Amino acid sequence: MGNTLLTFLVYVLLTEAFAMAPAFANPIGYAVGLVNSFVWNRRWTFGHSGAWLGSALRFFAVFALCYAAQFALCRYLNAHLGIKHYYVFVIAMIVYNLLFFLGNKYIIFKTHDQ
Repeated sequence: MGNTLLTFLVYVLLTEAFAMAPAFANPIGYAVGLVNSFVWNRRWTFGHSGAWLGSALRFFAVFALCYAAQFALCRYLNAHLGIKHYYVFVIAMIVYNLLFFLGNKYIIFKTHDQ
């Protein structure tokens, strides 16, 4: 939840305070939340004690797939729904978070008993 809030706050700051286009603010917001996400998901959420490098590589690969889905969904919804880009961003964040949580649980920080 903290990563999602951090990502959204950076996105809003960039689009509102700096008048950055949503397509540019989106990846920057996600990049800021990404490092925070890896550290806290590895340690706290999933209690992973395996190799750091292996989990980092899986983390970034799964992130890339989930982010690509999120970004494509944002682009599609912005072009077809006619609602404020903030609402589109939140909808796409929900999809991203669901996909990324599943990736974290079953691929990145998978334990042997799963």
